[in-house]
Amino acid sequence: MIRKTLAIFLLVALFGCAPKEQNAEAERPDLYFDIEQLLDEQQGLLAAETLTLNKRVTINGETESFEAVIANEKEWKSQFQLFYAANINKFGLVDAYNKETLAVGDGITKDIYTSKSPKNLVQVIECAYQNESLTEVRVQTKDNNIIYQVENEYLLRFNQGLLTSYTITANESMILKKDMQMEMVAEIVH
Repeated sequence: MIRKTLAIFLLVALFGCAPKEQNAEAERPDLYFDIEQLLDEQQGLLAAETLTLNKRVTINGETESFEAVIANEKEWKSQFQLFYAANINKFGLVDAYNKETLAVGDGITKDIYTSKSPKNLVQVIECAYQNESLTEVRVQTKDNNIIYQVENEYLLRFNQGLLTSYTITANESMILKKDMQMEMVAEIVH
């Protein structure tokens, strides 16, 4: 009897919950700007040809430049990991952001997603459009506690629907350590 009950319990646990999770994910509404979908699309477009990525990294005033040849989607995805981490289009963040759309003029509009709580890692995502074509995505993150404070800004720039460059800026303050300022600018050479 115990074996039969245990077997039924295991079957329900293994198979009873899986379809509901898959269906919930499939029915997920678009809550906010979907940066993951954007990056996935860009990886496909960029991987269609072998491109050079020119990077300039400045840490506390010292600059180093280098270039890398990026040939496939996996390599592009590794370049965008910080941007993927800035995804706010999740069920756990339902109603966590306010959305505001501004008409700036000359065909330029901005969608701005602002966190309702200072505890959210992503504080702002701002998407700029020129005549309804995405030209820029700016992300501001903030993480702090009693030991450290980190503020980052990530910027993606587009031309005719294709990513042309991205910038990552970080400012870190930590107890008993010297403050660090870092900027990485990457330009995609077609």
